[in-house]
Amino acid sequence: MPAKRYLVTTDPTYRALLSPDSVRTLIEQGGDLDDAGITEFEDHPHHLAALALRRADEAAKVLGRDVPGLGFWRPIVLAIAQSSC
Repeated sequence: MPAKRYLVTTDPTYRALLSPDSVRTLIEQGGDLDDAGITEFEDHPHHLAALALRRADEAAKVLGRDVPGLGFWRPIVLAIAQSSC
């Protein structure tokens, strides 16, 4: 949720990508961030990873898109999890 709020605040093109349901939940989640919220998000050590995950989540909502199965992603997720310990 913070990554979505950050992106709609800082990237004017991102808001246009949101589905109607995502726009509705954005409002429920507090909408755009203020300057303090932007700074707080950017100060988090994993904010870039959160942004990448949010963008991947949006990209995954394309109907009919061909993506690899879970077996493809498992080693990647495990490697990331082990590197952050």
